[in-house]
Amino acid sequence: MKIAILTLPLSTNYGGVLQNYALQQVLKDMGHIPFTFDLGKFTWIDCLIFNMKSIVKTILGRPCQFIYSPNDYMYKERPLRIFVEDYIKLLRPRVKRPTITILREYNIDAVIVGSDQVWRAKYYPHICDMFLEFVKDKNIKKISYAASFGAHEWEYSKDKTTLCKSLIKDFSAISVRENSAVDLCNLYLGVDAVQVLDPTLLLIEDDYKRLTNNIPINNNKFLFAYLLDISENKVRYVESIAKAKNLIPIIIGAGQHLTKNDSVELWLSYFRDSRYIITDSFHGTVFSIIFKKDFITIANKKRGNDRMTSLLSLLNLTNRLVEVCELDNRNSSDTIDWNVVDVRLETLRAESKKFLSKSLIM
Repeated sequence: MKIAILTLPLSTNYGGVLQNYALQQVLKDMGHIPFTFDLGKFTWIDCLIFNMKSIVKTILGRPCQFIYSPNDYMYKERPLRIFVEDYIKLLRPRVKRPTITILREYNIDAVIVGSDQVWRAKYYPHICDMFLEFVKDKNIKKISYAASFGAHEWEYSKDKTTLCKSLIKDFSAISVRENSAVDLCNLYLGVDAVQVLDPTLLLIEDDYKRLTNNIPINNNKFLFAYLLDISENKVRYVESIAKAKNLIPIIIGAGQHLTKNDSVELWLSYFRDSRYIITDSFHGTVFSIIFKKDFITIANKKRGNDRMTSLLSLLNLTNRLVEVCELDNRNSSDTIDWNVVDVRLETLRAESKKFLSKSLIM
């Protein structure tokens, strides 16, 4: 079966790229031919809007980067795009929005929307696309896999709710990433949804280690901090834990992949080689678990805490989550029993793959 995947643009973050890579790999293993819509075409108008927002943020005391041309933007996203071009099969051309024309040109049999926060309206303005309004062909199967609203509150307007409630009725199978999303689907969209794992968790540690084969092992004893939102108190906390554990702190913030050397593979190698991890990122948490590292997840309400709490609850790891206000008084937690986590994860992995396989043959 030829399958098109619709997710957020593959140029914004490491986790977003890797979840798509993982989903494609799983679909290939099932015998399907997956492609992904290549969203994120950047124009001069986008450049102007981006810079206007940066000016406002800078005036408010939050200095931001500026993009001087569409080519400048392409350069800044280049490290992630190298991985995308090498490992992810794309539907061409790169577009602002998905179209039925592209699906017909590739003779697509099914469209999967997900994963990541594809159903968070403030992250993707044309939310009707993410409910597959453009798929006008009744012969094309519509599925969601691990779609996320990113929050436990309902953020849609009344009009968008009505539209999406109508569109989702045409889906043949619906799955979401967080337990709260199951309730949101039922309460506001009138459908039953199944909770499944984020695609990154469908692969195992060795799958990701193969991607890092060309990255030398870093034998230094270091603590890796991957922080989407760096702040003074987070840095202070990272440094205090590193000092207590006699580790070298390595801190990387989102959006700092600005050179060719800052690759997806290098990012994965930090998880592979680190002795301890602190993160405020959902996928930072995911890869801490995949690589079996002691870790702390700092709650990140602005970007959506439900993602973290839902995953950590599934694996009985909620003691790894700490609120920002608690950082100064919170020491590192006890060692994790990875045998117990692995047993639970294998069960959830099997159930998630079963949902995906069954949804494509229904």
